[in-house]
Amino acid sequence: MPTNDDPASGWQVEVIYHADAPDVESHAMPDEDVTFPQGGLLVATTHENGLFAFGIPTACFWGFAALGVGLQYRAGDSAFLSKDAIMWVQDVDVD
Repeated sequence: MPTNDDPASGWQVEVIYHADAPDVESHAMPDEDVTFPQGGLLVATTHENGLFAFGIPTACFWGFAALGVGLQYRAGDSAFLSKDAIMWVQDVDVD
């Protein structure tokens, strides 16, 4: 995760679990009930070179969200926006 050509060290990356595929066309998640694994929210912190590691424990969709790391600005009089990064990974069971 570089920023201005420098490593983004010490930044937090939220790890998101979702059992169903996100609906990319409508930018939404399915309405189906999902059973989440125990443990709650997971957060990884980037090391001095801007990298983090996470071992995916089960097949599903996993999101990695670096929030608050992009440009931040106001749109109009009150709306605060930020350009954040999220990457979705689909993990499947191997037989």
